[in-house]
Amino acid sequence: MKDQKSVIHSIRISKSLKEFLNSLDNSNEFIKKLLLNTDDYKKFLHKKEILENQPSLFDEKKE
Repeated sequence: MKDQKSVIHSIRISKSLKEFLNSLDNSNEFIKKLLLNTDDYKKFLHKKEILENQPSLFDEKKE
């Protein structure tokens, strides 16, 4: 992830969840790992890779 540009995204959470996150040494890393390991994210990456590797109609043909 360090090679990718990053942005800040805020979410609304409960007070108890906030307390839990505050108790962690690095809540940011915890949340990133949690999200990165989901099946939904892995499916998203797979679809993204397929779309990025499809040839464009506007690509020049190599001869």
